[in-house]
Amino acid sequence: MIVTVPIKKQHKLAGEPRILSCGFLHMDSSEDLINAARDTVKRDLYCKGSVSSSQQHETVRETLRDFFYSETLSRPVILSNCVRV
Repeated sequence: MIVTVPIKKQHKLAGEPRILSCGFLHMDSSEDLINAARDTVKRDLYCKGSVSSSQQHETVRETLRDFFYSETLSRPVILSNCVRV
């Protein structure tokens, strides 16, 4: 899973996280699961507030790792990319 998260200078979420599955899920048939994962990432980043970029990367990885394990009983590799906008 590749996750791109736009972050403001104030270390807060600036838009919608983008989640791309590379060989883990079929994007066409798993739209609801991807949307739920996106909402979970947004919620967790909002709850953490303004934290450093390394903590944001870790939050995204942990959130998605736990989410996908609970939903699919699989642990995909998660690459997070927090982009400053």
